[in-house]
Amino acid sequence: RKGEKIETLDDQKLTLDSEVLVIADKSHPVAIAGIKGGKNSGVNVKTKRIIVEAANFDSVVTYKSAKKLKLQTDASARFCRGISPELVEWGLDRATELMLKQKVWLLDSVDYYPRRAGEEMIEFDADKYESLVGSRVDAQKAKRYFELLGFEARPLVKNVRGKEVLVSDKKLLVRVPSWRTDVCGAEDLAEEVARLEGYGKLKSKPPLLSVRPAHQEDIVVLKDKVRNILIGFQLDEVYNSSFVGQADLALINADQDADKRRSIRENQRARPRKSALIEIENPIAEDKKYLRSSIIPMLLKNIESNARFFNRIRIFEIGKIFKAGSKGSGEKLSLGIALAGKKDDKLILEMKGLADDLIKGLGVDDFTFLVAGDSLRIEADHNVLGILGHVNPEKDLVAAFGEFDLSKLVNFTEEAKEFVPLKKFPAILRDISVLISADVRIGDIMQEIQEVNKKLIENVDLIDEYTPTLINADQDADKRGFIGANRRDYQSESAVRQSLTFRIIFQADDRTLTDEEVNKEMEKVAGVLRNKFRAEIR
Repeated sequence: RKGEKIETLDDQKLTLDSEVLVIADKSHPVAIAGIKGGKNSGVNVKTKRIIVEAANFDSVVTYKSAKKLKLQTDASARFCRGISPELVEWGLDRATELMLKQKVWLLDSVDYYPRRAGEEMIEFDADKYESLVGSRVDAQKAKRYFELLGFEARPLVKNVRGKEVLVSDKKLLVRVPSWRTDVCGAEDLAEEVARLEGYGKLKSKPPLLSVRPAHQEDIVVLKDKVRNILIGFQLDEVYNSSFVGQADLALINADQDADKRRSIRENQRARPRKSALIEIENPIAEDKKYLRSSIIPMLLKNIESNARFFNRIRIFEIGKIFKAGSKGSGEKLSLGIALAGKKDDKLILEMKGLADDLIKGLGVDDFTFLVAGDSLRIEADHNVLGILGHVNPEKDLVAAFGEFDLSKLVNFTEEAKEFVPLKKFPAILRDISVLISADVRIGDIMQEIQEVNKKLIENVDLIDEYTPTLINADQDADKRGFIGANRRDYQSESAVRQSLTFRIIFQADDRTLTDEEVNKEMEKVAGVLRNKFRAEIR
């Protein structure tokens, strides 16, 4: 029972729980099963009657109990590794024999063995033995070895129309006694034969290997590329444990302020989603009880511990993450990046630029950034390659992070290696400048321009960006003659607008484009910008 006490033979006082197996009388435990006897069942000079018990215990239960109680004994060392239950009767018979020699009276006995251990039936093949060990052995000789070991061996036969027919004179069917728990396969039988043959008789032979061309593992190549790119961006690589606790997982919650987050770490109140996390059955510590489902929490912990010494922190880690799902648990390779600085609100923009350069540097061009709440999601062909976000782990400290699925990214880098011939016909460049609301995302504008004609528009780039200030708005209002309320309306409108210039590259696969064709497409582009974004073409 939980909270139950026991004093062992060596005077240790231990507290038990419902997961620790004990041997007990009607009211108290008298021994910890497979580990240590209790003092109340010890033998002394006044002892007149003895109950001798021999038992077998589950190795997993014994191991967990010994570890939980921090009690390692000779008994636990044996039972933790597994002992055949057939040895129980042998041990009890031997103990009885020794006591009878001391003129002890045997009053009664009982045997409780509800589910007997089965015996292994294993096929032995002399030809497979030769291919495994490297020397030949006669099947009859092997049969003699097995019988010496207490095994039963007979020729392998099959039933054909009610008659037993010999399968092969080189094959045996071997029955392994239940007390040989270490023999469970054909390789174990081969080891027993080789041992009795004599290891000294085995001749040395060089292994036969087929020569294969060198092969590069794609995921290894990808990790090396990622490291080279990020080190070039002046990021430092870190290595963290794959085990995390509830407090570590709370760091990723961007909705919590720093004080509340510190309180969570101190009080251990953060409750991770059980469905997504894999909990360790026997964790080494409370803060190591889950397999990480994200790399980011530990990177944020690195930032917190280093923020005392550095004003800017730029780190990354490549490692496995683990998640539980409806089809069982799984793992995948992930890349985590974290940037931090004192009162630096533009870190998320730097993270976006870094992510853009990283993915392009890996050879992937066709991807996009999509807004997902307070985060940015990176997608390619409807696959989520990564997600970017930001948090405030401490007061005055801003951190931006990104996590990328390298298991998916490797597939796109493989596709990026495909050969694409250069286009034969020249390109035409056109620039378009617009005055547009500052609330409009530049990525959305570029996407809409690209959608005007995917066949002819090869690329769209932002080449100039300018956001006017209120002073500019005052001067512009003076020039245009705005006064009073009209002047204030113009100022408020101009202060939140931005001037953008895009360069559009037109190119066809089958012909040289004419100015007339490009002019028509530019008119369509201007129309889309006016209608969808209320842009003013400049």
